Amino acid sequence: ITTEKIKETKARIEALGGIFEIEQKREFVASESLKTQEPDFWNDPEKAEKILKNITAEKKWIVEFDILLSKYEEIELVYEFF
Repeated sequence: ITTEKIKETKARIEALGGIFEIEQKREFVASESLKTQEPDFWNDPEKAEKILKNITAEKKWIVEFDILLSKYEEIELVYEFF
């Protein structure tokens, strides 16, 4: 493994973040989560359930991407020490 390969991997991970629209998903989750705090959120249970399902689905993408990014950072750190 070389420094160049590590930088290449980082660029690929960042590209994946763009391809899978991770930042947009984060914004979506943040805005939809605000809706769940509104007092009348449960007035329409079907709509509320749909919003919660959408939040959960988007969070899965975010969590998996963050795990990938975290693993990359661990590899980068280990490489720096060796």
